[in-house]
Amino acid sequence: MGKYVLSEPIYENLLQQLVSIEEQKEQQINNFLCTSPRERDECIQILKKYLNCLDQILRTAERNNTAQDEMPFVTVDSYVQLYDYETDTIDEFRVISPFNEQVEFNDISFLSPLGKELLMKKVDEEVIVKAPGGTFRYRIESIRM
Repeated sequence: MGKYVLSEPIYENLLQQLVSIEEQKEQQINNFLCTSPRERDECIQILKKYLNCLDQILRTAERNNTAQDEMPFVTVDSYVQLYDYETDTIDEFRVISPFNEQVEFNDISFLSPLGKELLMKKVDEEVIVKAPGGTFRYRIESIRM
């Protein structure tokens, strides 16, 4: 993982996420989409990988107040523009925690099928989402906080 340059607000947001998710991890696993043993194991692995990624970035990131609001990869609270190959359009989503109390249009949980595929992906990466409504293919155009 390379060295990242983050603005102070983004650094603080990621630090808050790390603490918040760590504190709510058991509640998230027990109460949201983790009903079967397979789903529970998947949720545990996703959270573990995400927390390790955040920890690594926060330990190595350079903080710079002139840094932009662009993100090096998809995180909770980031806005992601996706190119939809099927419709030839660009849609924007905000990746949120399943316990976010202020849900808006185009907000997606990081434990939803799309959210799971997007989390920790970078610009220009393609994601294939298998969801109840079918299989969808996207390319990440931009990520910002």
